[in-house]
Amino acid sequence: MYTIKSTCLTIFVILISIVVINAQTNPSLHLSLVNAERARVGLKPLLLSPCLMASAQVQSNYQSSINTMTHSSPLGGLFERTRPFGVACNSVAENVAYGYKDDASVMKGWMNSSGHRANILGQFTLFGVAVSKDNNGDLYWTQQFARGTCNRNNSTAPAN
Repeated sequence: MYTIKSTCLTIFVILISIVVINAQTNPSLHLSLVNAERARVGLKPLLLSPCLMASAQVQSNYQSSINTMTHSSPLGGLFERTRPFGVACNSVAENVAYGYKDDASVMKGWMNSSGHRANILGQFTLFGVAVSKDNNGDLYWTQQFARGTCNRNNSTAPAN
């Protein structure tokens, strides 16, 4: 049964998808960069999560649609934004960035920032990454991290 909230989420995602010009990231490469940093300090590798990939894509699309790097979203806080994509977790974090041209350069930028580095090296199990290009060709990046599970069968959000 659809609720008003899930219907609004569906409309929001569709509108953002129409407005945004697609950009590409290589999720496997990006995950290997993240896991290499984690291995350097003895942490377990993260797993690529289709739930967080979809959630991160919506956040990147939103940022590029408003031409602003932001953690804010009309969908709510980070827990509220990831839950409709099938994420069940007790811990979640997000890194956003703007203007970097590729996976390696944005990772370098995040690793040079203590707050972003803390997220990359945090006590998480799941990972998602996305990028979106605005009408000027500028890239908006999102990394999302969670400690929990991903079940796309429980998703109330449309597939990206």
